[in-house]
Amino acid sequence: MKNLDTWFTEYSKSHQHPLNIKIHYICVPLIAYSTLGIIDALSLLLIPQLPVSLVYLVIFLCGLFYLNLSLRLGLILIASTLFMVFSFKLFSNPNDQLLLSVIIFLISWLFQFIGHKYEGAKPSFLKDITFLLIGPLWVLAKISSRPIP
Repeated sequence: MKNLDTWFTEYSKSHQHPLNIKIHYICVPLIAYSTLGIIDALSLLLIPQLPVSLVYLVIFLCGLFYLNLSLRLGLILIASTLFMVFSFKLFSNPNDQLLLSVIIFLISWLFQFIGHKYEGAKPSFLKDITFLLIGPLWVLAKISSRPIP
């Protein structure tokens, strides 16, 4: 398995343009938030008899991946995602949550592709889907001033 520096080095290759980086600072967290919102809402709507949403299973599995790469960043990311999920309780029903999450998801991805147009490089996940999980760690590392190779 690749280590964090290897993942960040590969990810950074297609994330050099200042506008693309700024878009990622905004849109990667929004994509993470909206993806969790979609999973949570669908879990509540499609399997209402579950004692907890399937989003917690997703957080657990992704959390294991993140913790294996970096204990500090992994713990911060897990705490952030749990905060995101707790914010879903502000919605009066899962249908509203689903609708807003889908809108945020689509708009954020549109901006991501615009950023990559300026970058002149395809998004990393087209090369390896694991980069969809690396993006949030990369943004967190950038904003927390962790050196990125």
